[in-house]
Amino acid sequence: MNIKRQDGFAPLLAIILVAVITAAGGVVAVRSLIKEQGQPELSNAPLKQLVPAENNSEGDSVKAPPIEEVSVNIKRIPDSITKKEKVPEPPKAEPVPVEKETEYKLTAKQRMTDEERKKKEEEVVAQYRKITEDLRNLKWDHSQDPAYNALIPQQETYAEDSNYPIIISFEDNKGNIYKRSQYNQYDGQYGGWPDINTRTLHVGDTIRATVTAKDPKGRTIEYNWNSSSQAFNAAKGIEGGEEKYTPNNTLEYTITSADIQSAGETFRLVWQIRSAGKDYYRSGGGNRFDDVGYIDYKLIP
Repeated sequence: MNIKRQDGFAPLLAIILVAVITAAGGVVAVRSLIKEQGQPELSNAPLKQLVPAENNSEGDSVKAPPIEEVSVNIKRIPDSITKKEKVPEPPKAEPVPVEKETEYKLTAKQRMTDEERKKKEEEVVAQYRKITEDLRNLKWDHSQDPAYNALIPQQETYAEDSNYPIIISFEDNKGNIYKRSQYNQYDGQYGGWPDINTRTLHVGDTIRATVTAKDPKGRTIEYNWNSSSQAFNAAKGIEGGEEKYTPNNTLEYTITSADIQSAGETFRLVWQIRSAGKDYYRSGGGNRFDDVGYIDYKLIP
């Protein structure tokens, strides 16, 4: 009884083994078919869905699961990302036009002939001569023009007196000219003392001076020179305790150290005039002169 059971179990085991092998072969075939058709491989799908209808033992047709359409929303990428923005080029400066120098050329009609040029020169010369002649014949009263009078410093005036002589001018060898005196009321360009640089004397310098005077009655004029230096007065100005007058209107004197000791650094030179042969003089009192003038020099050892 036990032997029969074993005999019946062996054929059954063989049938199951054949079935398994058959099924395995079908699965392999189905997978090959899916690869050829480009379908996705479904490893976890039921066996009967993978096996075609002719290989299905139950005879039912098996349909493959529908492929779902997947819609992908692709957004447009802005051009600003994919393309570089173009920077506008600055406007090109227009070139500045350069003006060409105009060339002036005389035409044949504009050119002067030698005869025309000579005639033109003669006309200009004749016109110039006429203007010069008109200026020579022009009568102009300068006294009525203040501007003209201001430009003529040589116009000089004196206050003359009918009874007394006046000093006209003083000049020395240093280039100094001085014309004002106590009574002549001189008005002109020599009414002030010259520059101090021309009024400087050193020990050993010789001064030469001339005084010009005028008497209204034509009388002889006498001259006296005196100074702030006692050495000078003893040599030139004082005689017998009184001022020494002579008809000589010139002076020549050499500066010594005695003048500096007596007068210091300022040497005052005085000139006095008077009419000869009178008993009275314009100055009055003890001063016996009709007019007087003076100038200061700077003494330098």
